[in-house]
Amino acid sequence: MWKQLERRAAEGDNWPHSKHRVPWTKEVVTAAHNACIRELLQEVHVHGKAMMMPFNCSDRHMRLLTIETESRLGTLWDQEECNQFCSKGELCEAGRDEEMKIPWQAANEGPPVPEEHYQERFWRRRPDGIGLDKATKEFLAIEFKRTQDAIFNYVERATAIAQEQYKSLLTGLQAVGEVKG
Repeated sequence: MWKQLERRAAEGDNWPHSKHRVPWTKEVVTAAHNACIRELLQEVHVHGKAMMMPFNCSDRHMRLLTIETESRLGTLWDQEECNQFCSKGELCEAGRDEEMKIPWQAANEGPPVPEEHYQERFWRRRPDGIGLDKATKEFLAIEFKRTQDAIFNYVERATAIAQEQYKSLLTGLQAVGEVKG
């Protein structure tokens, strides 16, 4: 795969800015994105533990759940650790209104989309990483965005995109947290 990219570059193709995109471009970029995220999360996990050991920090309880691979929210919430925050039903109910505000791509002028479809979409989401702190009851959704860092406000833009992408999840967690403490 990398040899193909090197060959294309040697032939003068200035991908990714080229108008001539090949079918595997998206897969290559996604694979590179995922490999970088896995490496970064593994380093955070390893060095986070190492940094706390000499200081005997017992207040660090954040645990990364998705170090090796990303998981769908539905799969994550089947784990007892996530279920201790709130049940699937509580989270889905608390985030339902925000989820239903997100337009359904395939529904243009047809019949209304059933609520179950929105729930399924909610549980299919796959954040790049998830961290949980049971002691402080904090949930960390980690999402890396590929942006062009040449644009002056790329950090703000990437943050806004990620927050919008997980707005129903974050709203749901916040609402459940306010009720359950």
